[in-house]
Amino acid sequence: MVTTQITRLDWLMAGDPAIRWQTQRDLLHRPAKEWRAEQQRTLTEGWGARLLVLQAPDGSWGGGIYAPKWTSTTYTLLMLCDIGIPRESEAGRRGWRSHHMSTTPATFASARRRRRLLCERPAASRLCPANRLRSAFQI
Repeated sequence: MVTTQITRLDWLMAGDPAIRWQTQRDLLHRPAKEWRAEQQRTLTEGWGARLLVLQAPDGSWGGGIYAPKWTSTTYTLLMLCDIGIPRESEAGRRGWRSHHMSTTPATFASARRRRRLLCERPAASRLCPANRLRSAFQI
């Protein structure tokens, strides 16, 4: 009897480009040239590509910045950060600009104060949505 054993790494490498490139980088310690090529595929294949085709011409998603929840620009950009689309992605930068230009001081002053308090905590700074988006798209 022949048995085929699929390892956890095989299973991860059979998944979406978002999973494959991070597996190559973090678990297999492949050269940057190799995993970056896989990371580029997040723009044209899988979960990243599915989100990017839903982007409106103005760079937003879901018709709003924070609502509707889970499909708005903020949540879509955060998901794209988790997927790890390349930092130089024009679609990501266009989304960031749309998000940034829509969050005016008058409209979101209290939210910004709360966000600043959260983001100034050392352990939480990497979890802060504003910091994640800014660093993800080199803004």
